This record gives sequence, C-alpha cells and structure tokens, in this order.
Amino acid sequence: MDGCFEMDNNFYFIPCLGVMAKYNGKTPDLSILRELVGNHYDDFSKVNFSRSANAFPVEVSLFLSGSCNLKCSYCYYSSGGKSKEEDLKIDNIDIIISYLIRNAKIRKLIGHNYKISVLLTGGGEPTYNWDNFSYFVMKLKECSKTNELPVEISLVTNGILGEQQIEFICKYIDFIQISYDGLPELQNKNRRLVNGRSSSSLVEQTMMSLSLRGKEFSVRSTVLPCDYIKIYEMVQDVFAKYSYAIKYHIEPIQYTGRATSIERDTQGDNDIFIKEYIRTQKMAL
Repeated sequence: MDGCFEMDNNFYFIPCLGVMAKYNGKTPDLSILRELVGNHYDDFSKVNFSRSANAFPVEVSLFLSGSCNLKCSYCYYSSGGKSKEEDLKIDNIDIIISYLIRNAKIRKLIGHNYKISVLLTGGGEPTYNWDNFSYFVMKLKECSKTNELPVEISLVTNGILGEQQIEFICKYIDFIQISYDGLPELQNKNRRLVNGRSSSSLVEQTMMSLSLRGKEFSVRSTVLPCDYIKIYEMVQDVFAKYSYAIKYHIEPIQYTGRATSIERDTQGDNDIFIKEYIRTQKMAL
C-alpha cells in the first residue's frame, strides 16, 4: 500500500510503508508523516501519479534585499542605494527556513537528496542589510544542525565588505562569488559606488583578505562589447593577483534595466568575444 498527499493542488506520491519501516520496523504508523505534512496529507485512494522526486524543494535562490551600495551602469535591476522595495523581513526569513527544514525532513524520509542548498544573490546586494543577512545564515545553520540536515550556503556579492564581515563570511559561507569587472579601470567605469566614487580598491581589498585567509572564491565579470578585447587581460590579472581565486565567470551584457541605453553588440563584437574567450580558455587550461 502506498500513499499520496496534496500540496498546492499537486499530488505527490510517497511510499509510506518504506518510510515508516525506518522508524517502526514493519508497522506502518502514519503519525510521523502527518506531523511533517500537516493537514495536506491526502487519502490513499487518490494515488494517480508521482512527482516526489521534484517535490519539496531544498535548493533555492534568495533575494534578501533590493538595495545596493553600488550603482552599476548595466544593472538589470536598476538598483543603487535604498530600494523602494522593503528588505525581507525577519518573520519571512523564519518562514523560509522552516519551509526548507520541513522539506529536507520529508525528502530524507522518502529517500531523495535532502541537502539544503541556498544561493544568496540579488537584486540588490545580499549583504546590504547585514543584520538580516547574518540572521539568515546563523539561523539556517543552527536549525540544520539541530535537525541533523546537511546545508550549503553560497553567496554572490559585490565585495564591498568590512573585515568583520569578511571574517563572518569565511567562517559560515561555503562558496563565494565576487562580482568584479577584472581590471580597476573597468570596475571604476561600470561599477561605481552610489556616491559616484570608484569601487575597485574596496573590492580588491576584499579579494586580498579572502586570499590571505585561505578562502577560495570565484570571480564574475560582466563585460560590455567595447571591452571584449580585454577579456584575456582581465582573467590574467585576477589570477596573478589573488592566489585563492579559483574560477572565473565571463558574462556578456544583458540589455535589461539600465543596460537598455548601452550600444548593442554587432557581429564584429561577437567575433571578438569568441576569439578572446577561446584565447583565455587556453590560457586557463
């Protein structure tokens, strides 16, 4: 006998006997599953198809804030300074964490991958509201440990961070990606602070601090068509300066948000991008 339950008008199949055998020998006691699923548990007779492999997500990308301390020329979100949208509230953070923990418990019971994997990104800058950021990280780590569930937290940040923040990130964040446009002159052209001042030295200081602490990180550069010719130089410069930069992600401009006013790629630009990308890839290998 197998069972199913309904969540948001979707049916999910669960091998109830197999689940309960882990807890009660051969006696199918549905109370454990009912406790996790709540009043969404459905009648056994409604089993008609299975989507349990995709049910109860434990891998999420999360925008903690729409605000940012940079005002990038090509920002798809048109962020910079305090956003008109409110930051994620603590109550909502608690709900998200409870949701992930519950989903992981259920997935563990039915024999699917149950490692919680969270990508903190934006939007705005995830660390802009530091109280919310640190609260989310510590609460998720604490709840995962209490429930004996594996957890992995990744962060995409613009790198405008203080030393205490870097220390926290090194200790509690598993994977870090720094958004940096490869060369100081490109960073300062494209990714200036909200007050209009240059940002390259601040981000470079963060990358150096990470390297000195032995914390590996990747770098992501957004590249405008006029700068495709500099891709090789960008990658070479980063790998030469920062011993713990282990990956480099090149992203051509997306013509959304503020970038709609930027001159678009031509076939000549695309040819240059392909040529420089291949050249850089050979260098990296």
